[in-house]
Amino acid sequence: MNNIRIKLFMSIAVLVSIAHISAMNRLQKVELHGGQADATAPALQQIERAKLICYFKDKPSIHHLQTVRKVDGWEQQTYLIMHAECDAGAQKALEQITAQKHEHFYIAAEKVQQPALALKLEIGYDPEQITVNHDTFDAITTQKGLLFRLNNRPLLQQLATQERPLLQLAHCTVGKQAKIGIDCGHGAHDVGAVCNGLVEKELTLQIGLTLAQMLKEKGMATVMTRSDDCAVALHERTTLMNKQGVDLLISIHANSAPSTQVYGIETFCAHPRLLQVQAQAEHEEQLRSCLAQRFKQAELLAHHVHRHVLHCAKQGAYTPIDRHVRHASSQILLGCNMPAILIEVGFLTNETEAKRLADSSFQRQLARGMCQGIVDFLSIPA
Repeated sequence: MNNIRIKLFMSIAVLVSIAHISAMNRLQKVELHGGQADATAPALQQIERAKLICYFKDKPSIHHLQTVRKVDGWEQQTYLIMHAECDAGAQKALEQITAQKHEHFYIAAEKVQQPALALKLEIGYDPEQITVNHDTFDAITTQKGLLFRLNNRPLLQQLATQERPLLQLAHCTVGKQAKIGIDCGHGAHDVGAVCNGLVEKELTLQIGLTLAQMLKEKGMATVMTRSDDCAVALHERTTLMNKQGVDLLISIHANSAPSTQVYGIETFCAHPRLLQVQAQAEHEEQLRSCLAQRFKQAELLAHHVHRHVLHCAKQGAYTPIDRHVRHASSQILLGCNMPAILIEVGFLTNETEAKRLADSSFQRQLARGMCQGIVDFLSIPA
């Protein structure tokens, strides 16, 4: 007990010394991505029960203060995120997250002055059901991310006892019975890019609705984050897809750039190397294997969709610029529990490309390319 007190005292002393030399860091956005597929879904979609993702202006300085066992048998981990000031939106999100009730965990956050100016984050959980770890990452914007995972401990234990656990994680699809998630970017007051007479939220919806119809004609089920001009928060989109147990997700967007000369199509997916492991959890090896498998499938999906969209986008002498498949850590890609990709179908800021994107027949060709890419991906043997 004395050793524990000494270590805690030393940790507090270090934090206090840091407090005098560090600048403030802005917490700009917070999202809790929840939802878990039922037991019939592949293990890849059940491995995480929830993910808390925080976006800071600068790289966060995070200190794990302590882990305590409570009288009810739950554990509570306490973290200090040093010199974190919350923007209004982030503060409201944290208050909402703190007020939420969950079956196997809770999250509480508050601003503290002692032992140093910091954001105190408490994660309480049933240790029989959950393990906790966290990573940092560079966001698709200039922000710096902090990701807490609340993992499915019984499933990780099960995978740890199997000789070849990745066998049940191999290909997520079930042929024509696959359930496809379609995310039409933006909506309502969040209009996205606006240029050359086009509005991104309207374009993504038209392409998404067309894609949904094409997939249904091939016998697949679809789940859309929105089917009209409504506002849907990012965490609501990912939570919906996670709960619905979709086999894969495609998020549709249109691009913009300061230069009007930039044009072309690019597709994004997440990758393990984007995440810097900060704290490991029990059964970390099984967890990382699951994540690597999911990211691998997402990259395969990205390449299939990207290739088919480029092919279908060709019109006469027009050949779209291939801006390639890229790795990125956007919220929609990290928040989903299934292979997920984000495709930018073109630049609204380029006049020539905008004219094509405004053409309903061209929009249909883009949707056809996405559909063919998904079908191609689903045909890969497990």
